[in-house]
Amino acid sequence: MSKRTDRIFNITVAVFALTLTGVAGATLWTGHPVRPVDRWFASLQQWMGMTSMTHSASSGTVRSPAVHTQVPGSPRAQGTGQTPAANTAGLNGTRVGSQTTVARDLVGKPVFHTEDNAHWVHVSAAGSDVSAAELQRVQGLLKTYDIVDRLSRWLQMNLNEPVQIEVAKTQADYTQALANLGVTAGDAKRFSLDTGGFTQGMTVVIPLYQNNSQGDLANTLGHEMTHVYFNANVGTFPSWMNEGTAVTDGMQFQSMAENSVEYAGYAQQMAESVTQAAANGTLIPLAGSESAVLAGHAPYDLELQDWLAMKDLIGRAGYGALSDYFYRMSIGESQSTAFANTFGVSETVFNAQFTQLLDQSARAGDHGVTLTLSIPSSYQGYIRLLQHGQQTWYGFRTHPGTFHLTVLPTGKLQGAPGSVDTLEDANSPDPDTLYVNLDPAHPLTYQGQQVANSGFAIDYHNGMYSFINGWVTWLNGASVYMNTPQLFSIRIVGMANKSPTNPLQPLLTPLSL
Repeated sequence: MSKRTDRIFNITVAVFALTLTGVAGATLWTGHPVRPVDRWFASLQQWMGMTSMTHSASSGTVRSPAVHTQVPGSPRAQGTGQTPAANTAGLNGTRVGSQTTVARDLVGKPVFHTEDNAHWVHVSAAGSDVSAAELQRVQGLLKTYDIVDRLSRWLQMNLNEPVQIEVAKTQADYTQALANLGVTAGDAKRFSLDTGGFTQGMTVVIPLYQNNSQGDLANTLGHEMTHVYFNANVGTFPSWMNEGTAVTDGMQFQSMAENSVEYAGYAQQMAESVTQAAANGTLIPLAGSESAVLAGHAPYDLELQDWLAMKDLIGRAGYGALSDYFYRMSIGESQSTAFANTFGVSETVFNAQFTQLLDQSARAGDHGVTLTLSIPSSYQGYIRLLQHGQQTWYGFRTHPGTFHLTVLPTGKLQGAPGSVDTLEDANSPDPDTLYVNLDPAHPLTYQGQQVANSGFAIDYHNGMYSFINGWVTWLNGASVYMNTPQLFSIRIVGMANKSPTNPLQPLLTPLSL
């Protein structure tokens, strides 16, 4: 049997402290790292918020969501004709000025009516090498998933001025587009290497070379457009809520665009660095993290923590509570009062409760996993599984059909058709990866070359299992990896943690919107 241990499944996270200067009218700085074969993360920090709540770093083993930075203390949408930052969106798509009356309830909240917001959004080329087909790819995703108007309905906000989405094909195009927005040469070069999207005011720049898959691009568009809506409608509010909402929205669109097993694996691995920080005592509170982030000492991507925190808030109060929160501030409540009145707890109490949830997540136990495997009649041979931390492969001769295979923490296999045999692995146990190896009766070929070994890798952390990738290794020793859970028509169509005990699990699933 073979297991691919040369691929980076869990990458040490680093934080890059960046000083962003010389940019007039910066509203939101945005980045979304590339998704290469080994699915590196690299991300930038962001600064924004009326309280000292800032976020972002790099993380994980898969492609990251859009990550954003903001110049500390910069004006909101300077030069775009927007109203002062103290104003907040009204529920009819127009802004309501700040008042002295403090809301005791939401009796006066107007009914929101979604307008035709898509007509405000224009897609254009950032460079002469961008083809009509590439522009159509972006336009097609916006239309297919109704990204603009869905966000309007979710956020209960309308656009009221043009939005420009500039599409860059190459690193040179992206760098130039950022420079055109006033980004310094050094920062533009740095952003072009490790960000997959950038938003300033009502302008979004998307580098296609950093957004190869439909899921990546849908995520980035949803994330960036969330910031556009906030830039158009909302004054200053806590950075973790701003970023957490944008990640949540981007993830929602990603879940629509890709395989559910692939998405679940991505979401779960995104959360791992945050859970590990809780486990090793390096977790940074949502409040009061500004100095730590600017110092560059955060050991994980704080924006992922923002995402989980917002999913927790939404789970408590519903997505629609965000509009209540913004409405309360629009009629005069302070941010802290609006938060407490909307979500039923103060930010301080919420942070303590959320931290406790992460602590519990870090201590979740392993009860095994059930894989739903679809096996075609065209595949003949064995499938063998090696549990993380174990050295015994459990295998069975395949039959066509769909099977629910439960792998216990000990590695023992339940639900296999027919008898199960075992083989011992001579290598050291992999503590974090469950391997599903294909052992065919006849040699397989892939891309015209004979296959030496192939299979799927499944990550394990904190009581949760998640799909990582499939792999094929040729006879010459070269390997290729794929992000979809299908190989030689064998598909992982479902994955469920057995007796799940991790309280984080509900936060990783897409919202029902």
